[in-house]
Amino acid sequence: MSKPARPIDRLLARLRKATAARGSRSELARWLDVPRQQVNTWLVGISEPGGNATLLILAWLKLEAAKAKRRRVRKSAKRQGRGR
Repeated sequence: MSKPARPIDRLLARLRKATAARGSRSELARWLDVPRQQVNTWLVGISEPGGNATLLILAWLKLEAAKAKRRRVRKSAKRQGRGR
């Protein structure tokens, strides 16, 4: 029987996926006002973000998801000939 993932582990997995693009870790670090190396230590599992950073990461992930959705909608509209 496998041990269920902790919520922080699931959050960090989402964050790893969201920061796979070049420059996104630096962007996140600037947004959180922490050194980029701190973000890297969270992503490789050396340490975990504190409560405030965790809440900010959740907000950043939500913003990034909204940006991605807008990009998909624009791309779809362009394919259908309604692009700007």
